[in-house]
Amino acid sequence: METDGQGVYSVLTRNDVGKKMKSEINQISEVFSLSKSDATVILISFRWNSFKASDRLGDDKEKLMGDLDQENLVSTPYCPHKFSETCWISYLNNLLENNKEEERVLCPNPNCVASVGPDTIEKLTKPAVKEMYERYVLGSFVEANKESIKWCLAPGCEYAIERHEDLMEDDESSLDFGVVCFCGHTFCWSCKLESHRPVTCKDASVWFSSILDTLKNNAWLVENTKCCPRCNTHVQRTDDLVLRMITCICGFALIS
Repeated sequence: METDGQGVYSVLTRNDVGKKMKSEINQISEVFSLSKSDATVILISFRWNSFKASDRLGDDKEKLMGDLDQENLVSTPYCPHKFSETCWISYLNNLLENNKEEERVLCPNPNCVASVGPDTIEKLTKPAVKEMYERYVLGSFVEANKESIKWCLAPGCEYAIERHEDLMEDDESSLDFGVVCFCGHTFCWSCKLESHRPVTCKDASVWFSSILDTLKNNAWLVENTKCCPRCNTHVQRTDDLVLRMITCICGFALIS
């Protein structure tokens, strides 16, 4: 983990994010004598709000566990449905590839809404499925803390950016600071476009949209027109594949 020169944010590795997540899991697990699997499922159910989870567990742990069991919001050991490892792996492979981080992974039985916890995943032998589930849980943690943690937007980058809590303010203009990831990618914390200070996010969005429109127009011109060598005017090509002579407005004839 490293902070920028001004101490506004920190760049986190995926391992750093995992440590923060596991710290919350371990705290709930140790304080309330829960398995780490049950603690994980409960935190996911409460969208990683450890204060709400602690309040409910502190008020009446047995009632909460009973309520979760009754509502089928706990890990699969609390539901009676059993599937072969092959079925589990096929189901999880298909589900986790497209699953949004804010959604729970549920029992494969279409009529059951019991949450799948780490203890179920540990019974499977395919490392790829376990890794995929770990990414899902980690993604769930980051999504629930998106006001303070965001993944770097660069394709394939594994780093995350953490905004320091003591610098959080209600003024949105204070959130448009530029972020520089270890991978070299830069972006605005607030709107996720390229860093654009002192330009506002709204003006930057308009400007980037204009640039994108220009690039699209240029791409269309390259694909569908030919430049006249005499006057540099773009002459639209013919729609068929037959070579034809076309005449520019300047009178110059060129092959389409």
